[in-house]
Amino acid sequence: MQRLCHEQPELRQQPIVLYGKSGRQARCVWACNELAREQGIQLGMPLMEAKRQFSGYVQAIDPEGDVAALEQLAVQCQRFTPYCGLRPANPHRPFLDTLLLDIGKTHKFFGGGPACWNRSPTTASPSVMRSAA
Repeated sequence: MQRLCHEQPELRQQPIVLYGKSGRQARCVWACNELAREQGIQLGMPLMEAKRQFSGYVQAIDPEGDVAALEQLAVQCQRFTPYCGLRPANPHRPFLDTLLLDIGKTHKFFGGGPACWNRSPTTASPSVMRSAA
């Protein structure tokens, strides 16, 4: 979702649904933004049901594109720490969709954790940020 809005800024003010398919189950909603949730869209909802009550942007997930973008971001973030890695956010979905940085020993060189994030090469916001004091 973040990559899509970064690449197409005009979508930031629109309801967005990303869908995917796992195994033999029907295509369903894998991600949606707040504007889509306000229209009643829920994660896991069948795509056909979502389309009936949803007015907005719909796109299939692109795990390969997400991994490529995260790998590029990881390389850029190595200026903050040599400890960068990609991990799946959900153990039930084997996609590498989370970039982890261990800045516990290096954040002091950049003015602390929040200062590191402000200097990062992305416009996305962190969902959780922890830094050692």
